[in-house]
Amino acid sequence: MQEEGFYFPIHLGVTEAGDGEDGRIKSAAGIATLLCEGIGDTIRVSLTEEPELEIPVAKMIADQFEVDKISKITNSNNPKEKSIVDPFIYTRRKTASLPILRTTHGNKVSAIGDGQVPVVFVSTKSNTEFKMQWDESFHPDFIIQKEGKTAFKEVGFDPVFIDGGYFEYHKHYLLKAIQGKSNFNPLLIIESKDRGPIEQTRGIIYHLIENNNLTPVIIKRKYTGLTDDEFIIKATSDLSNLLIDGLIDGIWIESDKQNMETICRVSFGILQSTGDRSFKTDYIACPSCGRTLFNIQDTLAKIKLRTSHLKGLKIGVMGCIVNGPGEMADAHFGYVGTGSGKISLYKSNRLVKKNINEDKAVDELISLIKENGLWQEQ
Repeated sequence: MQEEGFYFPIHLGVTEAGDGEDGRIKSAAGIATLLCEGIGDTIRVSLTEEPELEIPVAKMIADQFEVDKISKITNSNNPKEKSIVDPFIYTRRKTASLPILRTTHGNKVSAIGDGQVPVVFVSTKSNTEFKMQWDESFHPDFIIQKEGKTAFKEVGFDPVFIDGGYFEYHKHYLLKAIQGKSNFNPLLIIESKDRGPIEQTRGIIYHLIENNNLTPVIIKRKYTGLTDDEFIIKATSDLSNLLIDGLIDGIWIESDKQNMETICRVSFGILQSTGDRSFKTDYIACPSCGRTLFNIQDTLAKIKLRTSHLKGLKIGVMGCIVNGPGEMADAHFGYVGTGSGKISLYKSNRLVKKNINEDKAVDELISLIKENGLWQEQ
């Protein structure tokens, strides 16, 4: 548009984000990532919830990009940035592999960096926090219980901490701190409190790339005094843009108001929203409109209750056939309203069962999943 001289305002939205925590994470990941690049003039958050619940979420996202912050946002037209990150092709930053002597929970990953999935760190003063009956799928890869570097030595690498807000101050010392030492396995941890200095963080990573330094990078963010929704929006906005550009090797979130289960679940939710890891069923669900002739909120809740244990499966729940089949095209299965009290089921983008009575449709969806060999018992 800029090359053609089309300087028109741009509207951003994530239409089929779904509901609850997932809907908020997906909305922030999609919208805030572009706002971080200076793209977008208006936004719309679409949740499978009551419309009035969408407005506070949209405001939380927009408030992070106030006018006085715009000059600090990384400009996607910067020639230097274009030479480092191609916005049209996803690639992971090339890094060294840090073999792990042992993980602190579950041996999910064998190394950090070198194309491995981004990892999840958490901090705790007591291991009792991890004796609760959680879903094992979102237990963290690393639980850091001890202060300082001792805890990291136990898993086989040497942490180098840097304050993300003072890159220019640290710039001349950074490379010396992470290279050229024998028996030294550096892991760079860029940390900051509350609102992360995204442009400074990118500057640090670009500095590594320009100097052919392969040290893996973990982003650590600490948040204070936030409600659950604020925490979800801020953490996702801070981290998703760096993950989507393939620049980092893991995330480490701390918060004084959220419990450890919430922190871990949101951490993995962010990684799932950016396509880096999959730990649960993914739902594509529209916000409904006048064409939706069934209660999509209740239906989504029923489908989640029956299918939430199907890790890696993607299910679309759409209100009508006008936009539904196209907008859920990458789902494994789709549940689409076709008329009053009638539902059609899809496998990928192919219609397989038509005009099923609504009261039988969820059972028919389960049967379809089983017929295709993708059902797992809880």
